[in-house]
Amino acid sequence: MTISAIILAVLPSPSPPPSWPNQPDKMTSADDVRKGLVKIANWFIDLAKNALTSLHGVFGGILSFILIEGC
Repeated sequence: MTISAIILAVLPSPSPPPSWPNQPDKMTSADDVRKGLVKIANWFIDLAKNALTSLHGVFGGILSFILIEGC
C-alpha cells in the first residue's frame, strides 16, 4: 500500500478535461453585436412603455380639441 501511494504520487496525473470545451474564452464580434442589439431592444421597450402611459392624455387632448372646435 505504501509503495502504490509513492508510485501514484510520483507519476503525473492526467489533466481534467476543460469544463466548457466549445466556449471560447474571448468574446467574439457576434457577441458584441448581440449585446448591442439587446440594449437597443430594451431601449425600444422602455420607449413603448412611456408612450403607452401618455396615450390616454393624447386621446383626451384630441377629443377635447374636436369638441371645442366643433362648437
